Amino acid sequence: MPRTPRVDERPSRRAGRDFSDSWRATDLVREAIANVLGASARMFPIAALAALLGSGLAAFVAYESVELNAELDGLAWRGHGVITYSQAAPENPAQISRTSCERLTRTPGVEAAGSVIAGNRMSVTPGTDEVQSQRVSTTLLPQLSRFDALIGRDLLDRHQPDFALVDGWLASVAPLSRQREGVSNAYALVLPLLPTDSKAGSCIVVLDRFVRADAVATEQMASLEVTGGAIIGSEVLQATSDPVAAFLDRPGRFLPYLLGMLGAIATIITFRLRSSEFATYRMSGTGIRSLLTLIACETLLVTGVASSSAALSVFVLHDRYLSLATPIWSGVALAGSWAAITVLGTVDLAFRRPIDLAKDR
Repeated sequence: MPRTPRVDERPSRRAGRDFSDSWRATDLVREAIANVLGASARMFPIAALAALLGSGLAAFVAYESVELNAELDGLAWRGHGVITYSQAAPENPAQISRTSCERLTRTPGVEAAGSVIAGNRMSVTPGTDEVQSQRVSTTLLPQLSRFDALIGRDLLDRHQPDFALVDGWLASVAPLSRQREGVSNAYALVLPLLPTDSKAGSCIVVLDRFVRADAVATEQMASLEVTGGAIIGSEVLQATSDPVAAFLDRPGRFLPYLLGMLGAIATIITFRLRSSEFATYRMSGTGIRSLLTLIACETLLVTGVASSSAALSVFVLHDRYLSLATPIWSGVALAGSWAAITVLGTVDLAFRRPIDLAKDR
């Protein structure tokens, strides 16, 4: 129930139209808290709705992020974002400087880069089969910096020792970790480059999943030091569509505003159902300014519940998001649109005559 403000004298006949009264800001805030979060408060269901919409929005954004992440992962493992720079024509052989290729690892958006040189077939003991070998930069396969040789995953059923004789010399070996398509041959014995390997016939670059190959290929080719013929860059898998662009243009990006509008409509209806309560405030001496402040405080409390619920859900689901900026801004959009529409839809309540408000019960 509305409290009667402390007054030094009886309100005049014009009290209903006055802007000033004896309400203090702290009293209005306490009143708003009681009206919204009190056990029997008429605004409590709206606060519960705000908590539900806030957490639901955060969960939906997490779901969208998981879906995008799975799609990007699937494309990446199949070779999307893996570029091989090599000679443009067989009749014009080209050699790429190892240093310039490995230097690409320091470029933004590049996860790994390095030279690859095809080697001879080599024997591996235990096991009598000869396998194809290749020499690779440790900047492309960092695992090579810890072992003398790596055995392709498709050869693991035959060669799984910690040490092996590779063409007669004892080497520490390990299974080649799973690589994106186009990085290394799953049937090959992989060795690190020799100190004398200053040039290679190909340079492989592994891009971040969010970087498009056509956006960086020209610049990367220009930075490579090439001798001989011209080179071209070819992506192992060229996607027919851009998942990131589709994500940015998704209809779901408008969901925070839609939920904010729905929440605001429910809040406006509830406020208008309380018109007799607001009439009691006015008749007891509450001025227009104080009633406006009270309505604004209640609105901010409701939207604060929505944003707090969204923030708590983001904290719980933080590992599901590709970027925390997306759910945070979604929560801000939800609360902001909710508050703005509610204020616009209820501002007239403070300016109406108390007798008219009382008739609306």
